[in-house]
Amino acid sequence: MKVFSKTTSTVATGATALALGFTLVGPTQPASASWPLIWHLKSVKSGKCLQWNGVGKNVTFAKCQNKYSQYWGAMGTQVASLSNQLGGWCLSAPKKSEKAPIGTTCDKATAIMMNDKRLNHTTYMSAPKKYFKTVKGKPLCGNRTSNKKDMQWKLTP
Repeated sequence: MKVFSKTTSTVATGATALALGFTLVGPTQPASASWPLIWHLKSVKSGKCLQWNGVGKNVTFAKCQNKYSQYWGAMGTQVASLSNQLGGWCLSAPKKSEKAPIGTTCDKATAIMMNDKRLNHTTYMSAPKKYFKTVKGKPLCGNRTSNKKDMQWKLTP
């Protein structure tokens, strides 16, 4: 019984090339995902982006740039920084209210929820009993504010 032939070899090679091409060029996100893979977290109020500054350090605002320290991605219920190409660094709410968000390892990070994960749509971010917001030009986590714009964010490319 002949199992391998020129025809099966050609078909297999073609399928491998198609799979490799799809992997290299393929879609920018899984078909089932309703949010982009990576984004900037931009404050609607300040127009600035959240920037990773290191494990144990406050996450701050900076002018939005194409820097790994300003790109974020969803990792389950956490928001991971792209600063570490190997992963493992996440945005976290501080233990006390009305403090800056902090950078931490993902195994210690708080869960973060967003109500809209589409690019360029307004969203709100929250952690258990805390809201991410902009106060006096700085990012903070704490109580809700009466001004909704303080708590609004956009996921931008």
